[in-house]
Amino acid sequence: MCIRDSSHTDYDSWKEITYKSLTPDGAFACYTVNPQDGDGQLFFYNTKTGARDSAARAENISLAFDSRFAVFKVKPPQGLVKDLRRQKKKKEDLPRDTLGVYSFLTRAIEKIPEVKSFRLPEKQGGWLAYLKEAPREDKGNTQDKSAKSKKGKKFSEENGHRLVLRNLTTRKENVFDFVKDYTFAKFGQGLLFVGTGNDSTTKAGVYWYDLQKETLQVLYEGKSKYRMKGLSISEDGKQVAFLVDPDTTKALVRRYQLHHWKEGDARATLMDVERSMGIPQNWIVSENYTPYFSKNGARLFFGSSPIPIVQDTTRLTEEIVQVEVWGGEDDYIYPQQNKQLDTERKRAYVAVIDLVNRNVMQLGDREVPSVEMGEEGNAPVVLGETNVPYRKMITWDPSAYTDFYLFDLQKQVRTTVARGVKGNASLSPKAGYVYWFSLPDTAWNSYSVADGKTTVLTKDLPVLFANEENDEPDYPGAYGSAGWTEEDKLFIAYDRYDLWALDPSGNKPPVNLTKIGRQEKIVFRYVKLDPEERFIQSEKEILLSAFQKDTKASGYYKLSLKDGKLTRLIMDDFRFGGLSKAKKSDLSLIHISEPTRLRRISYAVFCLK
Repeated sequence: MCIRDSSHTDYDSWKEITYKSLTPDGAFACYTVNPQDGDGQLFFYNTKTGARDSAARAENISLAFDSRFAVFKVKPPQGLVKDLRRQKKKKEDLPRDTLGVYSFLTRAIEKIPEVKSFRLPEKQGGWLAYLKEAPREDKGNTQDKSAKSKKGKKFSEENGHRLVLRNLTTRKENVFDFVKDYTFAKFGQGLLFVGTGNDSTTKAGVYWYDLQKETLQVLYEGKSKYRMKGLSISEDGKQVAFLVDPDTTKALVRRYQLHHWKEGDARATLMDVERSMGIPQNWIVSENYTPYFSKNGARLFFGSSPIPIVQDTTRLTEEIVQVEVWGGEDDYIYPQQNKQLDTERKRAYVAVIDLVNRNVMQLGDREVPSVEMGEEGNAPVVLGETNVPYRKMITWDPSAYTDFYLFDLQKQVRTTVARGVKGNASLSPKAGYVYWFSLPDTAWNSYSVADGKTTVLTKDLPVLFANEENDEPDYPGAYGSAGWTEEDKLFIAYDRYDLWALDPSGNKPPVNLTKIGRQEKIVFRYVKLDPEERFIQSEKEILLSAFQKDTKASGYYKLSLKDGKLTRLIMDDFRFGGLSKAKKSDLSLIHISEPTRLRRISYAVFCLK
């Protein structure tokens, strides 16, 4: 048998799984098989009957929450696009994307040509919204320009495009022209969109389409040249926020306004935060931060920033001095300043509005630029982090220090948590604790929000919680953590092999949950099956991945946090990974590869018991 050397052509033909997911009910598995170079396939696999369908060149796959449809973009054939590019065809003359809608019930694919974008509600099935591309101009048309001008407003990036809202069950469609941006409410209560108006039946503005009542309401009416962006909807679908710049001139400083609407209001209300004294003087609402609501809808977070320094447009070109000034006392060295220039220009600092009493509070600022909201914005405290006092040290010490602060949203005061920490902090799920890993000490720490007590959680333990094999001239990084249990009762951290339950108050001793990891050289790690999970339920069994350091075998165990029982599910000479679970069933999809046989990849679907 003659074995030839591999070439780049062989590499291009190698295939990989780039996407895999289960429908929420677990009835179908969807996955793509794509070569390194060329057109791939999307497969729909019935987990009960084994029937399989496919769609070519699919990307950006979304599965409807009711498990009835899959929606995706169909890209043009790669070979065709490359040939046209070699012919120096312009971008606007290249083939456009097609929208594919696959029905799991009928096993049919509907294709809608020339679609720019699409969206589905995150937690509600039955609806699809998509934006059409602007029609191509007929270059062979010999009509004179005066005849063309009578056609009226045209679809374009500036004017907007045609938005189609479809009920996937009844197939009824609503069409809204000249739409620039759109978004669904999380649970499908409505569709929010911005339009520039068609100069006849609808005006430029922000609109809310109620999907239950099938009614359209204008929330804000402006002009087609107004800049409207930053669409945000509260989780219950009863509040909306967005940004508007009503200045139609070419002013270099864009002063955006923050608008808010709640169910029952005829129109959105202007939140005049610049005059509220809640944000610093000479600061404005930032266009580079999309407003968002706390989970309970009681607060609205938005971005603010200092009025930017802009070029003096009254000077002639020869009167403008082109000079860059920097010095040894700058926060960052000159190359890093240049690298971060665009980011710093667009930097926004978080502020918050209490929607009950309308109080405005600036949270982040130049001294404490980073903030983290607690309990999805519901908590009365916010965590602030800053490395500003230590930035100059980054030149010779990459793992520079950080200071932590707590902002009390009710008392509107700032409290120091810790200073000069080598590490980053986070809030526990219920915002009862601030926790961080200290690199020099290789220790986990907690700070009680209630009493201000700081506790070293891993003190005097016989194992390390940082990389034991670190061979770099820097502090070893932490092995990480699995997360918190409900009500912030326990914090679960990793050592090299095992999981440890740590009491954040320090009142109870640490407990090794897996016990056998170090002894048998098995690395255990928690598998988070629900991407939206905020805490680990201690009354349920949890799934752990397992990897044997010597034999390289891998598999899964289950662990009961209630009684500490550790049970092996599977352990074999395969590589297991990419485990994903259906949202509404116990069915899971897992990627299995066999390293002893090159290029062999298989998939298995099994039920977690």
